[in-house]
Amino acid sequence: MTDLISKLLTFLCTGLGEGNTNTDKLTKQILLTDPDRNYNQTKIEIVEALREFKDSGQIQIITIGWELGEEFFYICARRL
Repeated sequence: MTDLISKLLTFLCTGLGEGNTNTDKLTKQILLTDPDRNYNQTKIEIVEALREFKDSGQIQIITIGWELGEEFFYICARRL
């Protein structure tokens, strides 16, 4: 598991394990912990990771259009 994926799962699945966010907010959170990363590349990696999480059943994303930066509601299969 890459560092980015670990951080994303921690951000999304800690506490309630559900909520609202978007790819811009998640990218900014990752960049706060790793400021040397490129914003655009990080955002692409986040979208890819979220797709993998969704396809594997780790999270449910309820909202349509989230890949384009829309606010989305998510539910984690397992809370951390």
